[in-house]
Amino acid sequence: MLKKILALTAIALLAPALAQPQEPALPPVRGTSGSDDTKAANDSYLLNYGGSKGRHEAAVAAFQAAYEAARTQRRDRAMRLFLVSLRREAMAKALYNLGILCAHDERWEDALNFQREAQQQTADPEVAKLAAQEIERLRAVMDLESTPAGQQQRAFDIQFIQVLNKAKAPFAALGDLKEIVKRYNTRWEAPALEGMLYADPEVHNFPESLKAFEAAVALAPPDRRQHLRDAAELARGEATFNEQRISADELWEKQQYESAAKHYRQAWESSPEHLDVALKAATGFLMADKVDLAVQILSGMRVSATVEMDARIEAMLKELGAISDEAKIRAAGASGTSAGPSNVDTAARMRTLVGRLTTRQMELAAKSDPPLIDEKTNVSHVPDDELTGASSNLPLLSGDSIYALYKRDRPASSAPPAGSEPANPASPAAPAAPGLAPPASAKPAPLADLPPALPPLPSAEPARPLTVARHVPGELDVPVSSDPPGALVTFGDDGNLNCTAPCQVALSAGRHPWRATLSGYRDTLGVFNIERGKKPPAVVVSLEAKRGFVSVESKIAGLPIFLNGRKTDNRTPTNLKLMEGGYQVAVEIDGKLATQDISVHDGALMKVTF
Repeated sequence: MLKKILALTAIALLAPALAQPQEPALPPVRGTSGSDDTKAANDSYLLNYGGSKGRHEAAVAAFQAAYEAARTQRRDRAMRLFLVSLRREAMAKALYNLGILCAHDERWEDALNFQREAQQQTADPEVAKLAAQEIERLRAVMDLESTPAGQQQRAFDIQFIQVLNKAKAPFAALGDLKEIVKRYNTRWEAPALEGMLYADPEVHNFPESLKAFEAAVALAPPDRRQHLRDAAELARGEATFNEQRISADELWEKQQYESAAKHYRQAWESSPEHLDVALKAATGFLMADKVDLAVQILSGMRVSATVEMDARIEAMLKELGAISDEAKIRAAGASGTSAGPSNVDTAARMRTLVGRLTTRQMELAAKSDPPLIDEKTNVSHVPDDELTGASSNLPLLSGDSIYALYKRDRPASSAPPAGSEPANPASPAAPAAPGLAPPASAKPAPLADLPPALPPLPSAEPARPLTVARHVPGELDVPVSSDPPGALVTFGDDGNLNCTAPCQVALSAGRHPWRATLSGYRDTLGVFNIERGKKPPAVVVSLEAKRGFVSVESKIAGLPIFLNGRKTDNRTPTNLKLMEGGYQVAVEIDGKLATQDISVHDGALMKVTF
């Protein structure tokens, strides 16, 4: 009787655990959690890849499957399979590739930690070199991404360098550059590039070049201003030259040679490299019987004339010596430098004066993600549920730490020596479950916009208190609000003046660019102007949510759809428009719910099939 009572008690205690639904799990491998029987079964499974080398070939098979998934833009699947590869055997290439994929998803801490791990574990100097380069890039990016002002600076760097790479097609580059100059009106590099592009021989618009360089001078740091002023003077000289030459050509056509000669001379004086125009000025004065003026110009040309041009000038002066003592004296005198071509490319001179428009920091911040490393080892294809099972296709939530998943499941043999853990570790590791599915504790995002048939959930957000930014005597308190509330609104470019709406900020009279950021919403930019002596209006910020599209399909059409546990009025097949974040999508089949966790990204379309 006592044995029966104890048995019933044990069954009662086990019942809740037996009833608890289990997340799909990836089978553990040697060095991870699991019973001895499970480990033995798993080792037997790995032997299908090639006897004693089974673990390595199994890791390579997972690596190659991950690489193919990444190549076809299935990044979440690729991350999961690279983690499987690392759980089977430590591979520096897998660590490096995971770092690249994390960087693509802006999981910066994870990316940096993976690259540090790859650098520590690899014996391949090429992989170590690539990881070091990526670490340098990630540090530059993370430094900027840590503040709203830095994010704006990086956005400029990316767009500016893209245009800079188009500079060989100046008209196309100028079209893109105008928007950058307008949007980032406190950066000097964009108008400086604009000035050089307008001076390009294909464009040849020096008045616009002058305006651009003058704008760059006003924005540039002190150590760059003089060079930009010199470039502006070159543009000014060329603009004057073109204006005077056009006037001279018109007068020459009318046979008003003396007036034409005066304009040609002014054109030459504004841009002394154009000796052909100086020669035409001298010819015009000769045709107007102004021999002495012609002799003065010819003598001045000899200072910078080529050898060939100097010989022509000397011959002309000798001819004029018969009627002009001044010409006879100048013809007998020594020539100038008589070296090198006289006409110099003005645009090239401007580029030399202005110098580099980018810094190493800018180039690193704007650098795109490098390509993944491949693994060409031949591996026999064998049945492998870890690589083809449903759990490998589960999306990763934006809050998941990929590095924490790696640390949780990596083999003990791959752990680095004590004291060699990467700095800045990722967020605390996920719960120690054997699978790679999103942690059970991760909460799905709140219900977002759906088709009209489904009303949005009521907001449970509490009213936000009004905050007030710093105040300086003489400044005006300006109320700031955002829709929805809670946006961080930053004024100016230094990032030091900001508040969380609803709030008040103290601003002086004048023009104030602002940027509003809020998680789940697209950044919004604007300019707020305060007229002196007038009461300023409120700053009202309207934010646009980041949204993606989810196509829900099923083999049996017309199944009711559930979102985050709530039944909608939609049935399969249909498209849902949802705010960015994690969701649980389910359909009802024969009275039971089939569920999938998904991650919605801004502007992306994903398909969920039941």
